[in-house]
Amino acid sequence: MFSRVALVSLAFIFGIIAFTFALPVVLEVGESSRKDSTTVSRACTTTSVTSCNITLPTQHAHPTKEGIAVVETQPCTSGNPCTDHTNSTSLSSDQTFLTVTGLQTNTSYTFNVTYDAINAGVSTMLNSLLYRLPVILVIGVSVLLVLGGTRWVARA
Repeated sequence: MFSRVALVSLAFIFGIIAFTFALPVVLEVGESSRKDSTTVSRACTTTSVTSCNITLPTQHAHPTKEGIAVVETQPCTSGNPCTDHTNSTSLSSDQTFLTVTGLQTNTSYTFNVTYDAINAGVSTMLNSLLYRLPVILVIGVSVLLVLGGTRWVARA
């Protein structure tokens, strides 16, 4: 009726379709379990330098600035809404503090910082694993389908 190659091809196509529909749900659960968007107010005063370091209460969930927004609330020099300093902000390599540049010297600032905080009970290792979960799933399912299919065809 059907050759083994045709059956493997159908299984591969069915696996891809099922994986495509299930992947968004799995990723949503993984993301919501590892992080939560948090807004904190932080103050700093510049001296002769034009930058401020802002310490985050908990580690940021991403190795990049993804999910971070830094908005000046005091002295609010550019009206309402206040100045958005997100583009002039950098994240430390350990994801625990931000450096805001391009500020005026000898000025007190207050910032509202929105970032993705790692949830309580999620270790740094687990956070890294869940962050890379989409790539791990795609590669893992692909390897399983290819290896399983080729072994099944080879037994013929």
